[in-house]
Amino acid sequence: MPVLWKSTLRWPLRRPWQALLAIIGVAMGVAVVIAIDIANESARRAFLASTQAVTGKATEQLLGGPQGIPEEFFVRLRTEAGIRASAPLIEGYAITTQTPPRTLTILGIDPFSELAFRPEMSAAGTPLQNGMAALLTEPDSVLLGAKTATALGVTPGDRIAVRIAGRSHDMLVAAILTPDGSASNALLDDVVLTDIGTAQVWLQRVGWVDRIDVILSNDQDRARVQAFLPPGIRMTTPSQRAQSTTEMTASFEINLNALSLLAMVVGMFLIYNTMTFSVVQRRQLLGTLRCLGVSQREVAGLMLVEGSVIGIIGTLVGLGLGIVLAQGLLGLVARTINDIYFVVNVTQIQVGWFALLKGTVLGIVASFVALAIPTLEAARTPPRTVLRRSSYEEQMMRIVPILAVVGLVGMALGGFVMWQGPSIWFSYAGLLFLTLGAAMVTPWTTVVLMQLLRPVAVRFGGLIAGMAVRDVITSLSRTGVAIAALMIAVAVTIAVGLMVASFRVTVVDWLTTTIRADVFVSAPSLNANRLDTSLPDGVADRIATLPGVTRIRRYRSTMLPTDRTPVLQIAIDVTPADYDTFLWAEGDPATIWPAFADDAIIISEPLALKRNLHVGDTFVLQTSTGDRNVPIAGIFYDYGTELGVVMLPLDRYARWYADDSLTSLGIYLEPGVDPEAFVSAVRERVPDMALLVRSNDSLRETSVEVLDRTFAITNVLQLLATIVAFVGILAALTAMQLERMREFGMLRALGLDPRQLWQLILTETSLMGAVAGLVAVPVGTAMALALIYVINRISFGWTLQFAIQPEIYLQAGLTAIVAAVLAGIYPAWRIARVSPAVALREE
Repeated sequence: MPVLWKSTLRWPLRRPWQALLAIIGVAMGVAVVIAIDIANESARRAFLASTQAVTGKATEQLLGGPQGIPEEFFVRLRTEAGIRASAPLIEGYAITTQTPPRTLTILGIDPFSELAFRPEMSAAGTPLQNGMAALLTEPDSVLLGAKTATALGVTPGDRIAVRIAGRSHDMLVAAILTPDGSASNALLDDVVLTDIGTAQVWLQRVGWVDRIDVILSNDQDRARVQAFLPPGIRMTTPSQRAQSTTEMTASFEINLNALSLLAMVVGMFLIYNTMTFSVVQRRQLLGTLRCLGVSQREVAGLMLVEGSVIGIIGTLVGLGLGIVLAQGLLGLVARTINDIYFVVNVTQIQVGWFALLKGTVLGIVASFVALAIPTLEAARTPPRTVLRRSSYEEQMMRIVPILAVVGLVGMALGGFVMWQGPSIWFSYAGLLFLTLGAAMVTPWTTVVLMQLLRPVAVRFGGLIAGMAVRDVITSLSRTGVAIAALMIAVAVTIAVGLMVASFRVTVVDWLTTTIRADVFVSAPSLNANRLDTSLPDGVADRIATLPGVTRIRRYRSTMLPTDRTPVLQIAIDVTPADYDTFLWAEGDPATIWPAFADDAIIISEPLALKRNLHVGDTFVLQTSTGDRNVPIAGIFYDYGTELGVVMLPLDRYARWYADDSLTSLGIYLEPGVDPEAFVSAVRERVPDMALLVRSNDSLRETSVEVLDRTFAITNVLQLLATIVAFVGILAALTAMQLERMREFGMLRALGLDPRQLWQLILTETSLMGAVAGLVAVPVGTAMALALIYVINRISFGWTLQFAIQPEIYLQAGLTAIVAAVLAGIYPAWRIARVSPAVALREE
């Protein structure tokens, strides 16, 4: 090996901890990015797999209105239209009573019609074929995939206790479907097959099916079926339906990905810091090598190879760590999707090559970007300057004002891009410019604050405090980057905290205004954000006879298909007493309500913003009597769902959709009636019905709990970014203090005892943390404003109230100081233990 390479490799071998911390920084940045990718992709694949499992070989699907398709239409389709390759299906969900509970997809099929869609069902002697007879003869019998049966611990003949639509049932396991290489068997995870008649009884859908799968081989057949369809039934393809559903989570996934990239940005600061220290600590060696004839290109090559090795190792470690982290994040992602969008049951992560490739490219590219400045500095600085230790700090002090100006320009550019950008990615690019610009301004801010603080520090803290202030400035090339990295992490903590607090305050105010009924009744639903399961017939009339009831407000919620993603359609009873429960983003209440009672609808703010709709525009409703272009009378604030809400009167809904079922009730009580006591009375009045009965306070608490759950993964990512920053400042402080070993030895020789040395180092780190916390306050507030008024509106369509929370600022400031002090403990302990003689020999 050439002597030149040996001299370079000796450095990381002598300081393995510094290289290790850099590797950890890169690894954690990469890990967070790919963990989010893997968790999102796993949830998406699980949904698509379940969709494929219940689709079979269907080329098209026929879908109906809120109640589905009358089963007699299936008979007409086969007899009158001659479409023999057709099969009715009904879908639903069951929750096992075991601990922990497991969500199962119920697929009700007609075994005879399914033969064309699942040829393996006709294979003689197979478990699937043998179980068909049981489905038709044994009550409550089901077929399970082998993997699901193993997870539930059941065998043929066993029963599975479940709850379906709030009612208890026992499923009889008729047969276990063992994998035989067929696509259907491979995709039957958490799917139970049963006879369609059994499923209709379980799901209280007798006489109706959810859809009809068909196999059409040419455009002529498609045209014939399209012409045969009555109003209210439409034809689509399985892929279109699946894509429409998965697009519902697009904004959620984009925001998680963008937040995860923050950890990568902080990791880049750590790589930059590490390589800068590498250059500073070897300036004497590099200067000597340059004097001996080593070229600029050779020096640059040495630094690039060294940094690349750190980046590659960190990236590889990050890939493995990301897969492990994805296991933990998967549950949070799946729970949020279930709460807000649709039901998905994810049992394992799916590691795709794209996520690994993305993590690899990000890690290596980020490493090279972070390497650029220290590599150029090492190669281009003249040998005479390199040999002078103070030259680097002098150069840093000269460029600090320039960095500040560039940073201010970057922040201004970021603000412009955010406000004027045409898409969410432009907004995030603007936020990145804002973040990096603030980081560039941080060294200048540090100098100004330290110069202002120095007289105060000397007066109240004595010589040690004054020395600590001076050392922060004289080591700015190292302290500046460490402070900037910590500042970004703390600023993100402030920004996310303010965003969540603002969202919480807004939602609580909205709930207080809109939820006026004393008691709410609904059918149990797997989706915490959408109550679209029908109530049993007659429940409203039975509750109305209870003493203390003044009136009942009726609701019917359904998912409305559109040419893009589905939206939530709510049919309501509205009286003048309910008018003030709406907050209007656009429209005059004096004209809204007469138009609403006539033929118009009202829509939510997210739907209006995402589709650029205004009062006076029309919206297409796919009703049982055909498509209707309905005028929009008003746009109301709504924070229940980002998908968008369409509201219309209940009586008009019943006419247009031939559906008089209800999904929830709002019950108003006489003054003095205890809501909790009334909840018990409702349960006693309808003991035979599976109902979710909650008081006003209970419903609000549940709504806020769902809100908190949706931000759980955001808080985890925020914590991970802070950990990366902590690793960064630990590396910076350790390297900086150990580099000054000779200086500390001189101080010890002049009379500074170990206790005073501890005081000096911890004062320095405290000052660095305090500066990071102070700078993070305006930066975090600016980021919060961007998240609330720009990114949030583009992503989700909500207008939020900006809520200042002093405790968030206080907590962030304490976090910065505590993190910096903790990071300073190890170098202080190590340096205090070294004798002055040994320290003075260190060169």
